[in-house]
Amino acid sequence: MRESGHLEGAPESYTQPVENSSGGARACSFDLSEQELDEMAPGLRFILEQSREIVHLWYRLYALHFGDRRCLSESHFTHIFEPAFERTKAALLNRNLREYARHLMSLGRLLAGYRMPLEEAITALHLFDQCVFTALEQRGPWAGKFPGAKFEKLSYLRIRVLVDAYLSSGSAAAGERIAALEREAELLPAAARSRFAGLVGASAPMRLLYSNIEASAAADRLLVVGECGTGHQLVAHAVHESGPRAGGPFVAVNCAALPPELLEDELFGYSRDPAQHGGEEYLGMLRSAQGGTLFVDEVTEAGSATQLRLARLLSEPGSGAGDDRSGHGHGVQLIVATSREPHQAVQRGHLHKELLERLHAPMLQLPPLRERREDLPLLIEHFTAASNRRLGRQVAGFAREAMAAMAEYSWPGNVQELREVVEDAVAFCRHPVIELEDLPEAIARRRADSAAAEAARPPVTTFAEAERTLIKRALESTGGNKVHAANLLRISRKKLYAKIQKYGL
Repeated sequence: MRESGHLEGAPESYTQPVENSSGGARACSFDLSEQELDEMAPGLRFILEQSREIVHLWYRLYALHFGDRRCLSESHFTHIFEPAFERTKAALLNRNLREYARHLMSLGRLLAGYRMPLEEAITALHLFDQCVFTALEQRGPWAGKFPGAKFEKLSYLRIRVLVDAYLSSGSAAAGERIAALEREAELLPAAARSRFAGLVGASAPMRLLYSNIEASAAADRLLVVGECGTGHQLVAHAVHESGPRAGGPFVAVNCAALPPELLEDELFGYSRDPAQHGGEEYLGMLRSAQGGTLFVDEVTEAGSATQLRLARLLSEPGSGAGDDRSGHGHGVQLIVATSREPHQAVQRGHLHKELLERLHAPMLQLPPLRERREDLPLLIEHFTAASNRRLGRQVAGFAREAMAAMAEYSWPGNVQELREVVEDAVAFCRHPVIELEDLPEAIARRRADSAAAEAARPPVTTFAEAERTLIKRALESTGGNKVHAANLLRISRKKLYAKIQKYGL
């Protein structure tokens, strides 16, 4: 027998307890025999040799798919995935499934720490498979005869373990935030709150939102409406943490981030090919959220069939969506969000009418940043402190001109855009404080234009200065004749004498 964590012989499957995010043990079943690992070994060695090239191509596909909505920059992407890629493949080549699972769970927790949305992480792994399968088919040891089924099986196991670690990490973090929220609630009255379950803001619209979250947190279904960047997922998480399902999982999916054919499978699950995988079933996010909350963001970007299936699920609580793959929605809080006005979205065909009717839920309206500008200093301070902690920097804050530029900007991308601007400024500034030159050109240029316009505007004088100048000119134009000057100014001589004495003329 090899050392613990290695395979011996050719078992049908292998089950090895691996450490979960809280330090306990969790049974992860790997249906990988030693023979299958031996058959995959040439391909694993090949892709390990090509790791840098594959990771580079992988990032290009990731950036192309998510565009500006992506969570990770190229440097962060490479820093996270390149060593993880090499460690996991090396563990498989050594047949050390314990070590393989540990690396995957570490990666899942790391992605949760970076707040990469779960659906973005899943899609990124599918894009990785696309890179690897292409490389193996075209240049690998089996060029033209690639045994795709075995690598697809490995892909399925990898996603399952990583998602488990991600969700466990999220649940642990949620527990910490709940405790902090309870301590804060004991100290502050509702009317004085400037923070609430991860949300930041002391303005009247935000305090109203906090109250509405608390009032609706126990609802089985909820609709969140707000412009892009206003914090759909943060609000959904605040609802989850404030309600009776806070101890359960919080599972989020962004419909705009997944292609329609993949979205429905990820939501409701699917049965794998019986011939290759023994009919094993992928549970899907709905069943992963049992006892907790499923958050479906940008639901108007989902296909009509997926929306209709969600509507049918809501119409038959406890019975699933009408088939074996539905996921049995009983015990799941469903929060649906959209950046479109719901009734207009129905009229324009973006939102299925039946889904809106079935939701029949409390609606949380999120204020755009332009309607709560008084929260800007608080948000900027919050994001600066968070970026300093994450990046290991000690930026003191924003210089006066830089802060003025931030206050003048319109923030079309709302709080999400503000967060990204602050994070980039903290990362790249070269001074103890963030200067105007450290901000994006669109923000800095607007401030420069405002300053130039201010400089070109004639100086504003006080009323007293203007009155003194007017009386002086009237006296000069009349050669010092006070009677004529009073008539010219249309005031009495007595009043003119008083003004002359007041201004020392």
